[in-house]
Amino acid sequence: MMTNDNRYTAISVAKECRLLQDRFYLGDLNESQELQWTFMEKRNSTLVQTNEETKSSRGQQDSLTENADEDFTSVRAESKSPWKERNCSLILTARALDFFTGRASNVDESTAAAVLRKTAVVAEVSGRRKLQFVEALKRYGDFVGVYANSASECLALQEAGTGVALAETEASIAALFTPKAQDLNCILHILKEGRAALVNSYQCFKYVALFSMIQFISVNILYRVKVDLADVQYTYSDFLLAMLLFLTINLNGPASKLSKKRPPTSFICLRHIISIIGHVLIQAFFQVLPSNP
Repeated sequence: MMTNDNRYTAISVAKECRLLQDRFYLGDLNESQELQWTFMEKRNSTLVQTNEETKSSRGQQDSLTENADEDFTSVRAESKSPWKERNCSLILTARALDFFTGRASNVDESTAAAVLRKTAVVAEVSGRRKLQFVEALKRYGDFVGVYANSASECLALQEAGTGVALAETEASIAALFTPKAQDLNCILHILKEGRAALVNSYQCFKYVALFSMIQFISVNILYRVKVDLADVQYTYSDFLLAMLLFLTINLNGPASKLSKKRPPTSFICLRHIISIIGHVLIQAFFQVLPSNP
């Protein structure tokens, strides 16, 4: 979630949307421009943030207490690598985002990629920093989708792989999709339709490849007995048999429920190669076997 709201407002909204784990870290820069992680956990009291750094002059502890709608307790985290922990979320402010993605950033790419991929909320960011966040994720090889509704997010919508505008506002000009209903159900519909289109494309290619192999083996079997197919027979097999089935494959709609198992993103993968080779061997066996006396 990317928002220009205050960090505590963003935390409250993210908790209501169930975007955060029970344990999460807030990343921000301190006065020395050093990255500081604040550990936060859900409690049954008000939002309490305690800075455990002691002052060198007085040896006292600074504490900050804020009342909020959500109940958390937060203390300065001792861990300097919270992105390596399990069952926790990360929250970044605008300054922390610049620390990992800015032009002057000295953070190595593997660390920056791990932090950004584990980040659940980016608070206090402008439209330019939202674009910066999307560009960073794409640079690390991720496919990014953006769901937005304001004009300041047009750049992020345009840069994202899939942009969805909440309504017919200024953002709908840059977005690829604009749903009629203003809810998040359209995201599931886009995922299901996209997966169905991808799988149907794979199946059409496999069908064309197998049909060509079947026809190739059939012609070679006929050549053994010095016989060939006539032009009418080629036309019948290509148009009446192959084309009709080829067109009906594309009519398959998406599944009613989105599966956790994602389809391959490339056709050149072990699953498809084994499938094509296996089908070719099976159909060749049943073609060649009856032709032998």
